[in-house]
Order: sequence, then structure tokens, then C-alpha cells
Amino acid sequence: MKAFCLYTCLFQTANRYDAGKPSANTSIRKMKNLISTLSLGIIFPTILFLASPYWSSLFTDSKKLEYRIVRSINISQIDKEDPLTSELKVEYKGKEIPNGMSTTVIIVNTGQTPIKREDIDTTINIITSGSPILASQVINSYPDDLAPEVSHNENKIIIQPLLLNPNDFIAISFLTDGKTQVDRISARIAGIDSIVKMQDRAKEGFAIKYIEPGDREGSTLERNVISISVSIAGATGLVFLTSALYFFLTILRENSITKVVLRLILAVTLELSALSIFTVPTTYLNQSVGLTPMAVMLIKYSLFAICAVIAFKIRKLYYPPQQPAHSAM
Repeated sequence: MKAFCLYTCLFQTANRYDAGKPSANTSIRKMKNLISTLSLGIIFPTILFLASPYWSSLFTDSKKLEYRIVRSINISQIDKEDPLTSELKVEYKGKEIPNGMSTTVIIVNTGQTPIKREDIDTTINIITSGSPILASQVINSYPDDLAPEVSHNENKIIIQPLLLNPNDFIAISFLTDGKTQVDRISARIAGIDSIVKMQDRAKEGFAIKYIEPGDREGSTLERNVISISVSIAGATGLVFLTSALYFFLTILRENSITKVVLRLILAVTLELSALSIFTVPTTYLNQSVGLTPMAVMLIKYSLFAICAVIAFKIRKLYYPPQQPAHSAM
């Protein structure tokens, strides 16, 4: 209802502005109208949306290898007071492991450049401390045919050199009889000083993810296909909203029913897209910044007013008022 009232006010203002003014129908006007429609409503928002994932990549290191410890669980934890499980034992190759621990490490090429086999001068070594390693195994990799060669000794998992393209990863699990920790992952790789532990980066935005089932029952693996930050989402929403308002303001200036329907479809589509995209910055302002819902609403209406003024100015530029012809005295 509020949005309807706002659009009604915009239409009334536009109609009063156009009252008594004849519309030009020259080829130059049509060309300007076509250019504005394509650039403002389709081309520019599309380019902005497609280019946004690659903007941050311009400021990142070209070659990077990182790791993350995704799981470390006690597989021998048994309730001794439960009569059904108190007699259970966990064994590996006939040897009881009362304090069995399973740890999973993922190594990912997070850079923008492939790490070639010849770039790796030594093996990739996962160095641990604590209980000795009893077994190790590659449980997943991307792509599926990566086929890493892995071996281990008491406190080291050894990965032979291999090609790792951007976003390629290796997931390795290893078994110990007691607590253990991954101290570091070492390798001598051209263009990389060290393999660092992946930090949880503070990012606000939304992402499209590709999710596939893991090898273990109930497990999944996720990879970001595209991610957009709060600032990019806000800018894109403002462009979409301004474009939608512009099309709404120019609907009544068209003489062709086809053009009216086309502008109406574009306006509604851009408006719905803008409302969907604006959920990202508004959620950020409400939850991360701590603004009250009333403050967020005031910001939204202020941005709506700014977009309406811009749309009205653009409309005035491409649909300038025409002075009525003066009769000869």
C-alpha cells in the first residue's frame, strides 16, 4: 500500500509536469529513448552484475594455497554406563584404540593462478604433533580425477606434487589414537611464501553456492559459484530501483501499446529485483551495524526519494518539455 501511494504521487507529478505539452516524435528522440532504455535498464545493470564477482580478484594475490581443519572428532567416545555400549570396542587392524581421533584437513588453491606440478619443488607435508598417525586417506577432491598420491609416517602426511587449478581442493582424513593437532603445512612452491591456515573472513553479502553430496552419508561439500558484497548489492539495487522508476515515469509518454507493455514489464522486473537485492544491505544495517528497524526504514525511504529524483531528472533529459507555439500577431 505504501509503495502504491508513492508511485501514485510520482505519476501525478509527472502528469502535471506534462500537462498541455505536446510530445516530439523525431528520429533523434527515438534514438535517445532507445539508448537510454538499453543502457539504463538492461546493459549497465547486466554488466555490473556479471563483473562484480571479479572486482575483488583484482586486488588479491595471484597465487595462494591455504588449508583448513574442517573436523576433529573422538570416534572412541563410548558411554561406559550404558549397558548397550559399555562393551563396545574400537579397533584398527586388530589393535584397540580407546582414544581414537579422526581429523580432516582440506587444502585449497584459493588464488587466481594454477599451481603446476613443476612449480612444487618438494612434497606437500602436513606436519602434526601429539599421537602418531595410524592411517590417512583422501576422502574427497575437486575435480574428481585429481587423484593425489598420499602417504604418511608417524607425524607427517606426505602429498606428492600435482596440478592444482584455482578452487581445486584435497580433503584428507587421518586417524590417531589420542589428541593430535596440525602444526603447519609446508612445501616449497614457486610464487608462494608459505601455505597459511584459512581465516574466516568477515564478509557480508549473499552467495550462490554449488552443493554436492559428500562421500560420507549426510555430508555435503559446498563451493561458492558467485558472491556479492553488501556495497555491490546496495549499488546494484539503487541502479535497478532508479531504472524501474524511470520506466514507470515514462510509460504514459509512449503511444504504442507494445512499448507500454515492454516498459511495464521492465519496470516491474527491476522493481522486484531491487527489493530482493535490498534485503542484503538492510539485514546488514539491522544485524551487524545495530540500527533499529525504524532507522532502516527511514534510510530506505530516503534512498527511494533520491532514486525518484534521479529518475525524474533522467526523464526530463530525454523527454524535455516543449514550449507551445506562439501565434503570429
